[in-house]
Amino acid sequence: MPDIVRFPGKGYLAFLLAGSGPSFTHYIKCLDRHLEIIALCPYVSYISFVNTCILLGTVCNVSKKIESDLEIVLKSLSYFDSVKIFLVESDSSDSTIEVLESIKSKNPNFNYRSLGHLRSDFPDRIERIRFSRNEYIQYIRSLNAIEMPDYVIIADLDGMNGKLTQKAIQSCFVRSDWDAVFSNQRGGYYDILALRHDIWQPMDYNLELAWYRSLVIPKRPNYLGFYESLRLRLDYDRARYLAIYRKMLRFEVNQPWIEVNSAFGGIGIYKPEVFLKYDYSSDFESGGGSSEHVSLHSKMRRDGLKLFINPSFINGGWNTYNINRFFLIRQARQLVWNSKSIYKALAFTRKLIQKS
Repeated sequence: MPDIVRFPGKGYLAFLLAGSGPSFTHYIKCLDRHLEIIALCPYVSYISFVNTCILLGTVCNVSKKIESDLEIVLKSLSYFDSVKIFLVESDSSDSTIEVLESIKSKNPNFNYRSLGHLRSDFPDRIERIRFSRNEYIQYIRSLNAIEMPDYVIIADLDGMNGKLTQKAIQSCFVRSDWDAVFSNQRGGYYDILALRHDIWQPMDYNLELAWYRSLVIPKRPNYLGFYESLRLRLDYDRARYLAIYRKMLRFEVNQPWIEVNSAFGGIGIYKPEVFLKYDYSSDFESGGGSSEHVSLHSKMRRDGLKLFINPSFINGGWNTYNINRFFLIRQARQLVWNSKSIYKALAFTRKLIQKS
C-alpha cells in the first residue's frame, strides 16, 4: 500500500516505496496542479498527482432536464482528473427516480439518495431544501481521507447552468485565496435571495419588499376603479423592482472578483474543509431563514472564510429571473398569470407540444 500524503485543496500524492527504510522528510510546495520537489527521500519510486472533485445537488421533478444538464456540467468539469456525483432527491412526482437509476447504471461515478416525500414534515420549501442539502453534507463527512475530493461543486440541475464551460471553471483557479467561489450570468446576477454584500445586498430582500409594500396605500380602500387598480399595480411592481430586480447587476467577465458574504447563482465551488465544519442548518446568528445558502455562508464568514463572485465564472445568460429586470416583461408575465383563460391556453399548448 502506498503512503498517502494529503494536501487539502491541492490533490494528493501517492508515494510507492521500493522497500522499507528510515523515516524521511520531504518538502513539497503545491500550487494548483504544479509541484516543486525541493527534497525527496530516495526510497520514493513513483509520484502521482490527481485533481478531484465531487458534484453535489438536490433534485426534484427533473426527469426531462437532468441528463442534458448533467452532460453540460460534466463536460465543463473535464478540468478535473476525476469527478464523482452524488445527488439528493425528494418529493418528485414524475419519473425522476427512474431516470436517476438509469444514469447510475451507466455511470459508475454516479450515486444518489432519495428521501421520499418531505412535504408533510417540511411544508416550507426552503426547509425541505435545507434538510436535503444537509444530507449530502453527511455524505461528504462519511468519506475517508483518500476519498475526500480536492473541491466540492454544488450545482442546480434545473436548467440554470446551460452556458457553463470548461473555460469558466478554469477561471476560478487563477487565484487560490478563496474558500468558495460563485457564478455570474451575462443577463445579470440573478440570485438575490442568496446574496449578501455590505453595500449591494446587506439583508434579506423579503424584508425590504415588505417595507416598500407597506408604503403602498389605496387612496379609496372601498372602491378600486380602473385608474386606482392600475396605480396600485404599478406601485407594487416598483416595490419588487426596488427590492429585487434593480440589484441584478451585470458584470463584465474581465472585472475584478467581488467579495461577498453570501451568493450562489446556480453553481458554487468550495474547499472541502467547509463541509467538515459547517452545514445549512439555520440559527439566529446566521440570519438565513429565507435562504439555506445564507445560513451556511454566514457561519463561514464568522470564521473569516473568503467568498467571491467570479465574473468570468459564467453559467448562464438570460433566465426566468433576470429577464424580469425589464418593465414590459414583468407586466406581460403578470397579465398572463392573472388571466386564467390565457394561462389555461398556454398550458394546453405546452401539452400539445410535448405530445408531438
